[in-house]
Amino acid sequence: AGYLQVPRRKGNVHVAAGTSMTQHHGTHEHHVHQLNMEELSTFNTSHTIHDVSFGKRYPGQVVPLFNVQNIELESLAQYTYYINVVSTTYERVSGSVTTTSQYSYTLHRRGHEHGSFSFPLPGVFFKYDIDALSVQITEVPREWGEFLVRLCGIIGGFWAVVGVCVRVGDALVALVGGTRERRNMLVSVSPSVGSRRVARTPVPDDD
Repeated sequence: AGYLQVPRRKGNVHVAAGTSMTQHHGTHEHHVHQLNMEELSTFNTSHTIHDVSFGKRYPGQVVPLFNVQNIELESLAQYTYYINVVSTTYERVSGSVTTTSQYSYTLHRRGHEHGSFSFPLPGVFFKYDIDALSVQITEVPREWGEFLVRLCGIIGGFWAVVGVCVRVGDALVALVGGTRERRNMLVSVSPSVGSRRVARTPVPDDD
């Protein structure tokens, strides 16, 4: 964990294989890496990004690169995070102002093609660019009227749910009670039917 101060212009920060050096070419210079093939065979670009932010945090800020993990099964792979940074001003209710930035990103992975002698520089690259637009966020205090309206809505919703539950409970009780009454009726009728006797009248003889 730590902080890195970078200029407010397009650039990149990376962790890559090899030894870094600067090559001077007249009026300009290049940042290059010298690779050792023996060390390169044991290099792996699996990584976990715990947190990346540009500037101070403000309430409710979304941090896209937070606990991002990539496990690499091949050794010679390059991960590039293209980050678009937007300048942001956050003004609190108290009047204090925080000047910071928010961002979005796109991930691109390049692997080594089997059978090819050329490959991208293995590592993790963060290439950022400053957007020309800016965002201003202002906190707005909630009024008592809005608070009371929301409170009434919550209370009304609660009692509506309670009313539905009570009606469902009454319906279940009525259903169970009606079923028990029908069962009792069947039980009381069954003995009378089963114990019913048929009286036979003797027929007088013709003699």
